[in-house]
Amino acid sequence: MKSILVILFLPTAAWGVEAPPPADADLLRLQEAFRLAQTIAPRVWNGFAADDAPIVLIRGEFEYVLNDDVAPDGFEKMTQSFRAHPIYARPRTFPPGLEASFPAIGRDAVVIGVPEVSGRTAAGWSIIVCHELFHVYQRRHGMAEKIASLNIGPRNDANWQLNYPFPYKTERVVRALNLLGWRATSSIASRSSPPRTTDRATRSGRRSALTRSRACGAMTTCQ
Repeated sequence: MKSILVILFLPTAAWGVEAPPPADADLLRLQEAFRLAQTIAPRVWNGFAADDAPIVLIRGEFEYVLNDDVAPDGFEKMTQSFRAHPIYARPRTFPPGLEASFPAIGRDAVVIGVPEVSGRTAAGWSIIVCHELFHVYQRRHGMAEKIASLNIGPRNDANWQLNYPFPYKTERVVRALNLLGWRATSSIASRSSPPRTTDRATRSGRRSALTRSRACGAMTTCQ
């Protein structure tokens, strides 16, 4: 009987406090992220799939592994489940506002803090999760090797990708990206539109894109 009690109370003894279950709102937002990944994302990137990508959710002083059947080192199995997979918990080790994807648990996973910390809306947070799910997909399809082949930074240290001085705030680059986005959008729209567009409409759309890019100026992003 003593051995059974030791096993039952092991998580509390190891951590000093029992991990609370993930908030229902967190699980709903994650469900929405997976719904986006299943329904909309493949229309943007053919073949994209992330059904089995693990999530490391950071809330308060704990972090939880969801959507995975294998308990990573240091995690304890909880009674709750998510998408038919057990939920695992441990005391927090990552920064509370982290939004990234990397081999955090010995394999690629999305690691993300809750929107209350990042200040994102619920919808925006779900989109960020979907974005990170795409990075997991990329890594499973040779992203590391392809980046290494660029010979821009160290092959064994990906931190340069975060610190590299990409010209996101250069006005000329911002304008070019906005014009490129307009052309890409027009090309996609033309697939379901009549084969010819009036010259007036074309000129109007181009002027609108150029005006918008000038208005953006040196802004990092334009909505």
